Amino acid sequence: MREGAIIPLNLLRGYMDAFAFLFLKVKFLANIWFLLYHNGMKQEDWKSTGNAVYLTWYHFVWSVKYRRKVLVGAVADTTKEVIADLCNKQGFEIRAIEVMPDHVHLFVSAPPKIPLTQVAKAIKGGSARAIFTRHPELRKQLWKGHLWNPSYFVGTAGNVSAETIQKYIEDQTLKEADE
Repeated sequence: MREGAIIPLNLLRGYMDAFAFLFLKVKFLANIWFLLYHNGMKQEDWKSTGNAVYLTWYHFVWSVKYRRKVLVGAVADTTKEVIADLCNKQGFEIRAIEVMPDHVHLFVSAPPKIPLTQVAKAIKGGSARAIFTRHPELRKQLWKGHLWNPSYFVGTAGNVSAETIQKYIEDQTLKEADE
C-alpha cells in the first residue's frame, strides 16, 4: 500500500474480526486450563488440538469372527504389535491392550474430532489386513476370510475410573489362565 493510502473499511473489519476470534479462542483455552488445573487434573493428563482440550479414554472390545480362539502365540504377539503401530500412526494413545484367544481389549485415547466408529474401523480393518498378511493360515480357520466380528463394544472413561478399567483389562490374562 502506498503512503497515505486509506485502508478500506471492509478490510479493516476483516482484520478486527480475525483478531477478535483469536482473542476469544485464547481466552477460552485459558479458562479450560484454569478449570482443569484447579480441579486436580494435571496438565500432562490432558491433550489438546487446535480447537479442543480433552481427556477422553475409550475401552474397545471386539471379538474374532465365530469366536474362534485363533489369537494365540505368534498371532497374539502380531496382533498387539499391529494395533500399537496403527494407533501410533493415527495419533491415538494406548494405555492398555490385551489380546485374548477370541477377543481384544483396547484402552485408548483419540482426539474428539474423530468419530468412534472411525477409530474402530481404522483399528479393526487395518489390523485384519496386516494380520492376514503375516499369518495367511488364519484364512482357512475363518471361513470367508473375515478376522473380526463386525460389532464391537465401546465405553468411555473419565480420569477417575481409568485406572479401574486399565486394571480390569490387564487382569484379563490372569482370569483366562485360571479357566
